[in-house]
Amino acid sequence: MDHKTKLLFACLMLLCLAGADVFAQKLPNVQKTSVYAPAGIKIDGKTTEWNNTFQANNSATAISYTMANDEENLYLAIQATDGSIINKVLNGGIRIKVIGANKAGQPVKLSAMLVKPIGHINVSQKLKDKGADTDSLINALSTQVNNGIKDLYLTGVKDIADTTLSVFNEYGVKQAIKFDINRAMNVEIAIPLKYISHLIIADNFKYNLMLPGINMGGIVKMNVNGVQTDVSTLIGMPGLSPNFQSMFTPTDFSGNYNLAKK
Repeated sequence: MDHKTKLLFACLMLLCLAGADVFAQKLPNVQKTSVYAPAGIKIDGKTTEWNNTFQANNSATAISYTMANDEENLYLAIQATDGSIINKVLNGGIRIKVIGANKAGQPVKLSAMLVKPIGHINVSQKLKDKGADTDSLINALSTQVNNGIKDLYLTGVKDIADTTLSVFNEYGVKQAIKFDINRAMNVEIAIPLKYISHLIIADNFKYNLMLPGINMGGIVKMNVNGVQTDVSTLIGMPGLSPNFQSMFTPTDFSGNYNLAKK
């Protein structure tokens, strides 16, 4: 094999490897597989227990996610990387609805990530600051956001009369948020399976995951590139990116999940 042939062969191998890597990273729009939760899982907003990977990347909501379970809990790990989607989640929250496989029973709905104003001020803008030390920045923002979350909203559970729960509740419903070294926002949620057991048929249930979007009723101004701007002048403005418009529009998707067995 002469030098030119060897060089051509090497280039072809590199192209094949690159193609294989792209293929390996291709994720479905909705999760297809069951996942048994990692042993000793902690709801702390870190993705290390999930090997920093997710089961799906949904185009409607622009988030990546993994749904998993063990014998006690249903888990949801979510990641947002785009600044406008991070804003959308921080301002509008995440809504999870578990529905019976045959629509039997009252669905269980959990609204999470409803952050008080002080908890989300300028978060996405600060994430764009390339001059800031990343470790210090993500730790400060993680603390800021978590301190801004006071309540979770849970409906459809007959054993829990109060639909407004403290994030430090006694029912085992948990959530945590943390920004990572790539300045992505990661959310982990846990819901005890006993609260959705009436909706599980043959180890299967349906679910809907929604980003409700920013509620215009409670927001008059928002920070746009460091400038406080009247929101009403922004909606529908020509030239705005689709992601910006999406911040004010509910987006969602639905799927089926089969409980994983150990």
